[in-house]
Amino acid sequence: KQWYQRRVAITAGWCETEPLSCRVAVARWRLFGHILRGDKDSPAYLAILFAIEKNSLCKPRLGRPITNLLAVLKNDLYTRNFENKLIEINDLYEIETLAYNRAEWKKLEKV
Repeated sequence: KQWYQRRVAITAGWCETEPLSCRVAVARWRLFGHILRGDKDSPAYLAILFAIEKNSLCKPRLGRPITNLLAVLKNDLYTRNFENKLIEINDLYEIETLAYNRAEWKKLEKV
């Protein structure tokens, strides 16, 4: 083992914390909820609308796929066993109605 692997193994036994990737996923999901519940003229909301619209109209690029926020959100929906695939604008509106129900949204954060 490398020195950093031993150190991680030692410190992992000392504290009972969740992995950073899980904490980032929860924070990303909370931010997505804030964007959906927020102002419809905000740059973040308009950027999501633009990304979904252009993703459905344009051909995919050649080569390795780029990891962007839309792709990560689609992956998050897949891991949460959500039927909605976030491909069309109507899919975003369905998720938006779910985001207004804070209790259900918090359940989805923890998955």
